[in-house]
Amino acid sequence: MCGIAGIVYQKSDLDPKDIVKMTDLIFHRGPDDFGHYYDRNVALGHRRLSILDLSDKGKQPMEYRDAVIIFNGEIYNYVELRKKLTGKGYQFHTGTDTEVILAAYDAWGEKCLDMFNGMWSFLIYDKKKAILFGARDRLGVKPFYYAKIGNKFCIASEIKEFTVLDGWKSKGNKNRIYDFIAFGGIHDHTRETLFQDVFQLCPGEKLVYDLNKDTYTIDRWYDLREHIKHKSKLGDYKKDFKNYFLDSVRFRLRSDVNVGSCLSGGLDSSAIVCIMSDLLKETNGGDKQQTISACYPGKAIDEQEYIDEVINKTNVVSHKVYPQIERFLEDVDKIIWHQDEPFGSLSIYAQWEVYKAARDNDITVLLDGQGSDEYMAGYASFHKVYFRELLCRGRLIKLYRDLKRYKDKYKDYYYSPYRDLLETVIQRVIPWGIYDRLKGNLKKMRKTGIIDTYNDGLYQRMTAKKMSVREEALCEMGCSSLPKLLHHQDRDSMAHSVEARAPFLDYVLVEYVMSLPSDVKIKDAVTKNLMREALYGILPKKIQCRYDKLGFATPMDEWIRQNQELFESELTKGLGALGEFLDRNVILKKYHEAIRKRTSLAEFFRYVCVGRWIKVFHISL
Repeated sequence: MCGIAGIVYQKSDLDPKDIVKMTDLIFHRGPDDFGHYYDRNVALGHRRLSILDLSDKGKQPMEYRDAVIIFNGEIYNYVELRKKLTGKGYQFHTGTDTEVILAAYDAWGEKCLDMFNGMWSFLIYDKKKAILFGARDRLGVKPFYYAKIGNKFCIASEIKEFTVLDGWKSKGNKNRIYDFIAFGGIHDHTRETLFQDVFQLCPGEKLVYDLNKDTYTIDRWYDLREHIKHKSKLGDYKKDFKNYFLDSVRFRLRSDVNVGSCLSGGLDSSAIVCIMSDLLKETNGGDKQQTISACYPGKAIDEQEYIDEVINKTNVVSHKVYPQIERFLEDVDKIIWHQDEPFGSLSIYAQWEVYKAARDNDITVLLDGQGSDEYMAGYASFHKVYFRELLCRGRLIKLYRDLKRYKDKYKDYYYSPYRDLLETVIQRVIPWGIYDRLKGNLKKMRKTGIIDTYNDGLYQRMTAKKMSVREEALCEMGCSSLPKLLHHQDRDSMAHSVEARAPFLDYVLVEYVMSLPSDVKIKDAVTKNLMREALYGILPKKIQCRYDKLGFATPMDEWIRQNQELFESELTKGLGALGEFLDRNVILKKYHEAIRKRTSLAEFFRYVCVGRWIKVFHISL
């Protein structure tokens, strides 16, 4: 896990200081080493966080035959690929996955991407072809940004790297800012960013820059939708899931530094810790696994009873952190600076504290549970979609039974699905777009104080009724949830020089689960049923039978109310900075009403965070 920087000078002389400034700014991504490379009008820079082969041989930029690479991420199957390439006559002089990427590129060209199992963003300078070849991993775990700044075409791991270059202007992208404030913190769902004229490769995209022509092309090399194979025969899906998951965790234990795990007490992190504990006992002579947990004693969201269940079962070494609003107020600008873009909740701060504790305890690699909910039907929204799917497929008896089971199992979190099902029937007669306009949802949005300044289709994608669990999962994976979660995870972990690995985002596992029918993922109205059944006996029973879902929650509302005067001052500043997007009076009225009625204050935190972001990065709108 590292940081990359690249510049192509177009009709201007190469300035070595530029790439040095870029890499100096992201010291946190790679405090162990750095390197720079210059040739013709190309400058490459790298910051190294040493994970594999800790010797100087792993230094980047790394050269191999006619190619030079800067690489951020991990190729987990590098051992298997190295054996395959050795059989083809290739020789290796390091124990790194970086050298394997270069050999694979030499052997298979751009098709090498299909061979990799991992997370990555890399840039290869092919001197023979006079091209730059860059790529981002299938699901977008690692970031890849690019921008045209003056006569320079620039590539970076973090947007802030561009801010040190001559010609940079911090302009806000109004459309993406609108997305963020209107749709609950959604961002990272397009090539655009919240900075004007700064772009990113989307998950599964590649970039080829022709140095002779000074032009570049971007193409998709992987599309999850195209790799989902509908299974006509299930077979032993519980056994298959367990084996795929075991392989994924086993791959992500490959490291020459300490590996630990996040532990929240939910299904996902608990599954990783339990599997990881068993695997470590097999491979390292019984050395104990270390976990990091965020806890809130005395709060309704505290999950220590579940965390302790896993600790007692696995006998791990547990480290607990206790996030406090005072520390957040001290670090808020620092967190925003590391995130590059505003964030929608204080869960990002809780995650920040977890990764800080990992670094403090000399844990350089941390396994995290991101990604499972999005394709294993873990969110409450999947219930609605599943009931719609049963209705549309005419499975009315099963629908009736599952509605009853849902009410019994989730009585404390119950929502009435009947209006939604009625709307689904109407939608079969009236197209959703027309029905949506008849309901006047866009006008309702204006009444919230958010001014509808544009519409690029995100609203339709977010609100359109999904008629299958698979379609909802694809939306969560590519648009509404996973992209922003991975953005936050990367920045929080890298801020503390920790590598975050996500076993649930192994593409083999994702493709397999996505191919399974909905009944496997939601059974008897229980979400994430597949994982519960497949890991029976591995998970503590209290975790396996847990039906509530907190996410990575913080007592945000309580903290805001405890600092109400300060928060309202920050809210007023944020609203002032966002004047053209919001009706300030409407928002403040809503805020005072929420304070009085003690309802959620999450919406108002977004306005505060955007205001602080504008200040930190000197954004002009």
